[in-house]
Amino acid sequence: MTTWLDEHFKDLEAAAHANHEELAWVMLKHLVSNEKKGQTACLTNLINDLEREYRSHGHSEDLMVAISEAWSWLVSECLIVPDPRQASTGIWYRPARRARKAAEEATLEAYIRSSALPAELLHPRIQERALPIFRQGDFDTAVFCAFKQVEVAVREACGYSESDFGRPMMRKAFAKIDGPLTDANMPVAEQESLAELFAGAIGSYKNPSSHRTVTIIEASEAAEMIFLASHLMRIVDARTDKQ
Repeated sequence: MTTWLDEHFKDLEAAAHANHEELAWVMLKHLVSNEKKGQTACLTNLINDLEREYRSHGHSEDLMVAISEAWSWLVSECLIVPDPRQASTGIWYRPARRARKAAEEATLEAYIRSSALPAELLHPRIQERALPIFRQGDFDTAVFCAFKQVEVAVREACGYSESDFGRPMMRKAFAKIDGPLTDANMPVAEQESLAELFAGAIGSYKNPSSHRTVTIIEASEAAEMIFLASHLMRIVDARTDKQ
């Protein structure tokens, strides 16, 4: 008999030593498929079924631990939840609503990218312009786009022309005492620091992409940069509201 593991791993040992996220992804697709047949899931039953099937191959304690780890990851990601129809037992689970969409993702990497940059934590303009690019895995362009939104927002807030851009514009917009986006009630040192923050962010994360090839490999690294851009956008919004 072929199990849901056999369809994705070449042998028992490969499954037992797979990354827990990879194994969880395979498990999720299996659980979503079973839910369509009206079936819920129980970790104990899942393990017992695999033990019976693989008994002739020798019991693998590593595999059972790996299955438990994968199950726990799905619970922590809120991809499987207790079945409300059997809530009193606390052992029967079903895929969460978001799991159905997640299981349709082509790869685990696509889901992880999506999870690394939650839409609800981003400024609306960053969410609209940069997030879709990030989810496609084009991290360099997503970061450039995010900081481009910061540049555009500052230009619009200050009423500057297209000839104003980059680090000089940031320094002018947040110039101490009389910058259009400067909070004159802040200590001068903090005013200067904020100007440096905006100028440095644009210089470090937007302009390099304009002038040379920049390669960002990790989703987490790109996400951190985009979170910074989102934070800067909220500062611009707050200062604009006070004008």
